[in-house]
Amino acid sequence: MPVMERLVRDYMAGRLGFRPDLIGRRKPTGGGGESKRYATVTRSLRRPDPTATPPTEAWSCYKIKLASEAAFAAWSVSHGLYESGDKAIWTDGLDYICLTDHTASEAKSPANPSYWSVYSPDAYILGYPYTDLIGTVPWFEVGADVEVVVRDSIYYIHGTVSRCEEIDDDELFTSIQWNEEEKRAMAVYR
Repeated sequence: MPVMERLVRDYMAGRLGFRPDLIGRRKPTGGGGESKRYATVTRSLRRPDPTATPPTEAWSCYKIKLASEAAFAAWSVSHGLYESGDKAIWTDGLDYICLTDHTASEAKSPANPSYWSVYSPDAYILGYPYTDLIGTVPWFEVGADVEVVVRDSIYYIHGTVSRCEEIDDDELFTSIQWNEEEKRAMAVYR
């Protein structure tokens, strides 16, 4: 059975984990809504490699750095009180978000994961009903500038992707696949 027919059949039977709230929604009225922003991709997708030393895990969504957000202030030991949700730039140039209220000190700097976490929100593809993006083409490279839409505090990259992989009975069916090294889609032969 061709891939598209199988996708339609599985969609109609409710077996795809389809999330209708992610696509085709009308704009809500009276609050909420969406806003358009721009971002830079800071982490692209990655296939798992269990043979690597150490084994690498899959990255199935993008990480982004918002360009339209006001620049965060540099972290300072003399800042005083940092509250949960505050954001700051650390000496490594990354944005961090405060996890818990605390008074600034060298021991509670962004290098301490008990108090801070790198602020790099996940991003999915607008209109694409799946959260696992590995089986799509094209992939956005690190450093790519993208338009993002925010819906219900979730970031979506405004772009078009095609699903090119399907798993049926634990067997992968694909005709094209993204080549990470050459940054292009390529035919897959068995």
